[in-house]
Amino acid sequence: MEINITTGGVSVLCIKIAPSQDRFACGAVEAPLKVYDIGTGTELISFSDTNYDSVSALGWKEWGAESYVVAGYAESGYLRIISSQGENALKYAAKNSTDYGFPHAAQLHSQRINSLEIIDNKVFTISDDSTLVKFSLEKEDTHFTYTRKQEKRIRMGYQVRTWDAEKLLVFNTWQIVGDRTYVISLIHADTFKVLKKWKLFTQEVIDFAKVSDSAFVFAGSEKKLTVYDWETNKITNECETEEPPRHFCVHGAQIIHSEGQKIVVRDRKSLEKINEIGKLPHNISAMDMSKDSKIVVAGDEDGNVLVVMS
Repeated sequence: MEINITTGGVSVLCIKIAPSQDRFACGAVEAPLKVYDIGTGTELISFSDTNYDSVSALGWKEWGAESYVVAGYAESGYLRIISSQGENALKYAAKNSTDYGFPHAAQLHSQRINSLEIIDNKVFTISDDSTLVKFSLEKEDTHFTYTRKQEKRIRMGYQVRTWDAEKLLVFNTWQIVGDRTYVISLIHADTFKVLKKWKLFTQEVIDFAKVSDSAFVFAGSEKKLTVYDWETNKITNECETEEPPRHFCVHGAQIIHSEGQKIVVRDRKSLEKINEIGKLPHNISAMDMSKDSKIVVAGDEDGNVLVVMS
């Protein structure tokens, strides 16, 4: 089953499916943050930022019976939390925080928030301002307060992903005498201590994801998909693709990712192409998969969204 949605935005920047798998949040250029019903495509929430900023990173936070959208913004570098009623649910920073921000937003960065991850009541954000930030949330009646806990300078920061309940996988780049060194680090979520670091001098990195307890898949601008094992410090598998692969979603024996306009399914071990499960009018710019892998939601560079349900 497929559902097509037009967001009204110029290009979809981020998509995140709710833990309940009945809705998803979507951020697009020159468009409000929107939440849609997965089964029908009906728009449930449209939240316009007071500064007309676009949402560039998304997450969901469950608290009791309520689910909240956690949204990082592109130009301002701040973060908002939106309730299921489409209202601001974040207040000033907690009193013991060094970051006071302003009403209904946490001013975490000076530039675009590229991605965010949530572990329990902690939110991790990474930004173009070269910082990885951790802050904790506390609930007071109908609103959250936040406390800025930790910050790590990482030069140019692009993505942060949850490795497990205690560790984060962080991708950033270093500029060395005109050349870029692409770095992927395994970082302890509590201490920010770097546990492992991989420097990829010759291979560009644009997107990546965990595929096993000791390996991750990554891709750059080339039409190629690569799996790297950090126990052996070796590339264990590679395959050529029709277009540069992006937006990796890994579940069980499968890797689901985008290739241009298409949503592609591959075998996790062999990397063989199994199927194509959807196609958008333009190149895919954001994608997410439900925890049970039965729902994939993808958005393209022209503001179109496709929901694929198996």
